[in-house]
Amino acid sequence: MANQSEEVQWSSTSSEEGDLLHTDATWGCDTPSHITEPDEVPLVYEGAVIGRRYVVQGHIQTSTTATSVRALDRASGLTVAVKMSIRPGESSPSSNERQIERMLKHKIGPARTLFCRTIDTGFHDDLSYKVLELCDFSLMNVISMRILHPLPKRHLREIEIQLIRGLEFLHSMGVAHTDLKPTSIALRSGDLVELQSVELCITEFEDALVVLDTVHGKVGANNYRAPEVTLDLPWNRSVDLFALGCICAELYLGRRLFPFTDTDEERLALLERVIGSFPLLLAVRAEHITPGRFTYDPTVRVKWPPADGLGVPDQATARSILMTPPLSYHILDDDYFDLCLSLMRLDPEERGDISDYHTHAFFLRHDDDLLPVYPSPDEYYEL
Repeated sequence: MANQSEEVQWSSTSSEEGDLLHTDATWGCDTPSHITEPDEVPLVYEGAVIGRRYVVQGHIQTSTTATSVRALDRASGLTVAVKMSIRPGESSPSSNERQIERMLKHKIGPARTLFCRTIDTGFHDDLSYKVLELCDFSLMNVISMRILHPLPKRHLREIEIQLIRGLEFLHSMGVAHTDLKPTSIALRSGDLVELQSVELCITEFEDALVVLDTVHGKVGANNYRAPEVTLDLPWNRSVDLFALGCICAELYLGRRLFPFTDTDEERLALLERVIGSFPLLLAVRAEHITPGRFTYDPTVRVKWPPADGLGVPDQATARSILMTPPLSYHILDDDYFDLCLSLMRLDPEERGDISDYHTHAFFLRHDDDLLPVYPSPDEYYEL
């Protein structure tokens, strides 16, 4: 019998970006910085055996630190996801991720089922791996599958209440996910076309942090990043609420709310046009850190595009940002608009606590007609 080091073969084929634990990983390319060069990414060949137990059936996704594959568990007969570090000596999961998983494991509550379950961990030669339940789709599949839209209100409520419960569970332990996005929310449902009920599974805790007060530093995918992070201000667990607001808007629209931006200034300009003017005190605090981002005559405005034209990639990009319509243009249901806007308040202190949203007016309604969606021009935020 071949030894363990002979059982795994490696290929250097290209991969999609991100780090997902669901099988359709072609959706959800969030930031180009997450892409690794093809010749740097080892992938397990189909038919390889990991840990003498998991027979690889296909590649799922590869990030800068790990590769995930679909595999058959010889012991149970179940199909699982195996996430393996791509560099010898590196741990998968990371020590930070293991800490969060231990906290989730020992926290009692029904919302614990909303998180991806770790089945096994181990080492194969010098490469660590962990085995997780396999989910077939992500929330990005729901957003991008046009045949599903507009989603009935019962599905919107079902999805968003689960996300609120999941974040409430995390936040009760002092944990901020920091990287919530449609591709980090898997679906245990096996059929999207005949979507009857939606059971979610929150994944990707590599960047999750215990946040008891405030912290500094860049977190989150570009499209879902909270404004206080972009402004280099201290942030807390409310960054998850902002990301959730973006996801709620995308579930309504069936497409991305914000496109990827090349600079922080472009991102701030988009936020201003979609959500509204930045609060004065927030802008003043930001100016103390990075001067020149705002003007105050007579109201607070993001200084973009710059007067000298530097930092603007092309006229088409500038025109598309300047002509971006506000959120109220896209979302015509008053209660749903208020839900999204409340979650995406530019001032993090105005977003409130995640537990406050259980009693939001949209979730107290019982109607199930389709929400009206204003047909926006094709150039706005296509996936």
